[in-house]
Amino acid sequence: MKKSDLYWLAGLLEGEGSFTKGNPSSPNQPRISLQMTDEDIVARAAELLGRKPYSHTDRRQKMMGWKQTYQVSLRGTKALEIMRTIRPLMGIRRRAQIDSAIASYSPDYGLIITQKQVRDIRRLKGKMMAVDVAKKFAISKWYVYKIWQNKNRC
Repeated sequence: MKKSDLYWLAGLLEGEGSFTKGNPSSPNQPRISLQMTDEDIVARAAELLGRKPYSHTDRRQKMMGWKQTYQVSLRGTKALEIMRTIRPLMGIRRRAQIDSAIASYSPDYGLIITQKQVRDIRRLKGKMMAVDVAKKFAISKWYVYKIWQNKNRC
């Protein structure tokens, strides 16, 4: 993705997107979502995310005379990659959403970090602050806390 496209996407998602944990039936599927009435904007975002946009209009929207909405979403490891890439470009609230979504990702379904890195992170408990460990391993501080509390099965 070109740098200009990355910045455009980050700006759009900052204002109109959402970053969420996977739902209970598929907890390992953190999601990036975008919904708006501008078809061309959603189409461009969908292209950058490697997805196809879809339209959605329910009965209530039709009855109220609202515009048709267009959506795109991306789940799983591809969503995690995008989240990690754009996180430094986001504001405080979106970073917190991204951190929460990343922390919800279970290494049981695919490793974010290696087993050796998990052991190294555990050894740093009490020696470094979680935020510094997170920066060192390019993960969220919430994931560091999860490792320190032995809430993962690595």
